[in-house]
Amino acid sequence: IGYALYAESRVDLALASTPSSARFKLYEGTAAKRFGAPVQEGMTPANLKLKKQTYTVVLEKSGFFAKELPLDLSQGEGPKRPIELEPAYRLAVATEPDGANVRVSRFEGEEKRAIADEMSNCTFLELHAGLHELVIEKEGYRTLVETVTVDDRLPEVSRVLLPATAAGLDLYTIPSGAAVWIDGGKVDQLTSCRIPELSSGKHR
Repeated sequence: IGYALYAESRVDLALASTPSSARFKLYEGTAAKRFGAPVQEGMTPANLKLKKQTYTVVLEKSGFFAKELPLDLSQGEGPKRPIELEPAYRLAVATEPDGANVRVSRFEGEEKRAIADEMSNCTFLELHAGLHELVIEKEGYRTLVETVTVDDRLPEVSRVLLPATAAGLDLYTIPSGAAVWIDGGKVDQLTSCRIPELSSGKHR
């Protein structure tokens, strides 16, 4: 009787990410059917020897969204390029006065998806890059609604809330073209002009 020994076929996988130094966990099976503890874990980049089968890899790095995707090594090949991680941005919102309700929604095509609801002053974490709607509400003050672009250049939004009784002020002078100062601050307009949304009360 003769016996033949066969070495189990293995695949060389160069697991890389952009950016590098992401923590990875590799599971056997698909995301829906993966089981047990990870068969490999470590930091990218990593050179692995794996069986020809399907795996699920989970990548995590601070400041980026976690990414989970299947790796089909049944044909003896893995991904040719580094796996790209999407940056997770933060947005700090401050109001005067504070204690305002702040809602952030993300524009997805023509749709709008609510993301979070906090009280100012606050910081929203793990936002996708792109257009977001910011709604700020406080009893006794005008509601502020604006669209902001979330990226690494917009770490903080600071807004002064106007009382609900705010009104506009029309200024006329003869001759026109006079500079305008209100409450010690120069207005970026020359007469004749309209100063919008002044709070009720006395102004200088």
